[in-house]
Formats: sequence, C-alpha cells, structure tokens
Amino acid sequence: MKKLLPVFLVLSLGAALHAQESRGSIAGRVTDPTGAVIPGAPVTVTNKATNTPRRMTTNATGYYEANLLEPSTYTVDVEAQGFKKFLRSGITLNVSARIEIDAKLEIGGVAETVEVTGEAPLLETSTASGGRVLDNRQILNLPFSDTNPFALTALAPGMQWTGQPEYRRPFDNGGTSSFNTSGGVGQNEYTIDGMTVTGTSRRVGFTPPSDSVGEFKLETSNFDASQGFTSGAAINVSSRSGTNAFHGALFDQHWQQRWNATPFFTREPYDAGVRTGTIDPNKTQKQATGRSNNYSLTASGPVFIPKVLNLKDKLFWTLTWNGIKQSKAETTSSTDVTVPSEAMKQGDFSYFLTIPNGANLYTIYDPRSATLQGSNVVRTPFPGNKGVPILNPVAPYYSKLYPTPNNIPGKVTPELYYNYFGSAMPKNEKFNAIVNRYDWIVSQNHRLNVRWQWNDRLADEYDFTYETARGLHSN
Repeated sequence: MKKLLPVFLVLSLGAALHAQESRGSIAGRVTDPTGAVIPGAPVTVTNKATNTPRRMTTNATGYYEANLLEPSTYTVDVEAQGFKKFLRSGITLNVSARIEIDAKLEIGGVAETVEVTGEAPLLETSTASGGRVLDNRQILNLPFSDTNPFALTALAPGMQWTGQPEYRRPFDNGGTSSFNTSGGVGQNEYTIDGMTVTGTSRRVGFTPPSDSVGEFKLETSNFDASQGFTSGAAINVSSRSGTNAFHGALFDQHWQQRWNATPFFTREPYDAGVRTGTIDPNKTQKQATGRSNNYSLTASGPVFIPKVLNLKDKLFWTLTWNGIKQSKAETTSSTDVTVPSEAMKQGDFSYFLTIPNGANLYTIYDPRSATLQGSNVVRTPFPGNKGVPILNPVAPYYSKLYPTPNNIPGKVTPELYYNYFGSAMPKNEKFNAIVNRYDWIVSQNHRLNVRWQWNDRLADEYDFTYETARGLHSN
C-alpha cells in the first residue's frame, strides 16, 4: 500500500490540474451565547450515508472548514468544555456547494445536547454563481423522454435549446449539446465528478446513464475562479456513490411507433397518389412498424459478505448499466434519394430529351469523338442519348447496390431527382453504457475514488441500400 499511494497521488494531482471541483464544503464559526468566538472546539462533520466522520478543531477565530465533501446528507456536531453539545442534522450538501453552518453554544454540560434540525440554507451566500441543482430523486422522477440527464439543462433560466426534438438520446452528442446560454455565444463545459467530458466541436463527449447520476448542477453565470474554462454554461455531474445501505433499480422504457400518428411527410406522397389515381386507395401507406427499449440496471452498497467480510463505513461500490435497442424506419428527409433507373444502368438516357429544354441541357456527347475545329472542341452526340458505354470496370458492382426507383408522386421531379422513397429505410440502434464507481475510505484524511466508464453504439441508419446490400452503411 505504501508503494501504491505515491502513484495514486501523482495520478490524482495530474488530473486535478485540469479538473473543476465537484465536491463541496461545510464551514462556519463557533461562538458562545454572547457572540464571542470559541477557539479549539472539536467539530465533527459526518456523512450520514456512509457514516464517515471528518474531525477538526476551530482556529483562533472560532472558524472551522471541512472541504472535499461528496454530495450527501451531513450532520455537524460541536463539543466544548462548559457548553452543551451542539448537533445540526439534515444538512443537504449539493454538488460543489459551499455551506455556512454556524454553531452558537449554550452554557451547560457536554452530556446535554442542543439539536437543530434543518436543511442547508436556500441561499448560498459564499458564491455569486447562478444556476440550478437537481438531485437524484428529481432526475429519476422528472419526465424526460430519453433519460438523458444533460437534457435537464433546459430547466434552468436563461438556457435555450436549438436542437431537434428527436435527437437527444444519450448517444446523440449533437442534440444533447444544443442547450446554450447567452445566445449560444460561448462553449459549455461538461464535467463528471469535476473531470471534463467535453468533446470536439463544442459537444459533450460522454453522457452518463441517468441512474448513475447522484446530482446535477448547472451554472449559467460563473463568477467563481474554478469556472474559468468556459464562456457558456458549466454542467457538472456528480456520479452516484455507494452507501452503507444496499440499493438496486431496474427499469425498461418502451416506445411503440404504431402508437404515434403517421408523420405528414410520410403520409402525403401516398395521399397524393390516391388523389391522382396512381395508387390504389386500399394500399394507402400506414405507419411503419417500429419500437425502442431503453433499459437500465443499477446496484450499489458497501463491500459486505455476511460472516465473511464487513467493510461497511470503509469500501463502497456502484454499478450502472444502460442499454438502448431501437428498430424502426427512418422518418426524416433522408428517405428521399436520387438513384439511376434501370435504363440508365444500361446506358440509355433518352428520357432526359423528353423534358422541357432537355435537348439543350441533357444531350450526352461521346468524349472520344472530340476534335479541334479552329478554337472550338466539337464532339459527336450519342444518337437519342442511347448506347452510352459504361467504361468504368467497377460500375457493374456499384450498379447492383442501387435500388429500383419507385417514383412516388409528389416527390420525384421531372429530372428524376428524389425518384426513390425509402419508406422502410432502417433507423436501428444498439447502444450500451456502463459506469462503475468505487470509494475507499482509507482513513479520516485519505480517500480513494475510482470511476471508469464505457459505451458502445452500433448505428444502422441512413442506408438507402437496405434492399440491395443490407447493413452496408452500419457503423
């Protein structure tokens, strides 16, 4: 252990240089009934979830300060000779909060206790930052469809969202990052436990599962020196830590496309075909089938094996696994594709001569017939735009990948743009994410926190070759 501690210390220092502190502090001043300060008074700040005490004594000015405290519920008790014991319980410390808890002792014996019950002050006077804090209970109970904790930034005053409503799932980094403050002038800073997860292009790099989040703090006006990495909002997530009690949760969020109304731009081409008599009314397009499941498993607690190992108050663990499986059809404009017709694949482009001004715009000339006549290059057109040779040797391979045009009325143009409507173009997703955290209380002054996270996404979407080469565009 003595050999490992310096290694952990070096790693921790290297990380802290680029970190924004997510832990909080409780501080205050101890005085007697007349308001005079009491130096040397023993103070104990205890995390009630882990039964972890932090002991200290007041300085010459009666001041105490407990730093680097994990978000949790705390008690503060103060003892001094000739005074009743002071106990303040029910103190909720949020992520990166700094709370002042003063203790005014009463004359009496130490065996007597004056207990004050109450939550932390609503107004945090030790900082000028403005924003919003959401705890785990709010994160789990507030209705947000994609269980993406960063989407809750919309709840803070001054935040605007410029993204698409469909794209804010945990793996939709662009949509998740489309929440801005001050008109979107600056870049947001995303952190988990104070460590940055800001990726490229002003986007979040990793979105933790909502069940793995202990608290979520959004600061929209940052005047604190620790927030000097961004000119936008600071989004600081505290991962959930284990406690002395075992906890577990399991959920599955199911979405069924058939329960929704058919999108207008999916229904309209078929309705237009019915109106013009080109589509049988009995075969009008129905809402495509599709479903999605978002499931999660969370477990936490102390390292404890009955009659074998008891590390309560010492070693804690948390495991969260989140999975998303989606199988549906694409509903955006990506379904409108331009592909060559069967005649074009055979070198027959005569159709283009039949459209207005087609002879001037779309006559195809044989490049091999080019001759120089004076200062002009003269070429011979292919008769009727037919017999155009396919010279590229890989063309037969690529031509097999293109689907056959279906020329849906209302979508295809006279030039045959958007002549293929992929009504069943897949939009399938397989996503898994894991967040693990371990907390070891080595001693009162030494703690070790380890967290690792992983995610993987397989996207099978925007694939217009789904009829000819299924899975070609998976990534």
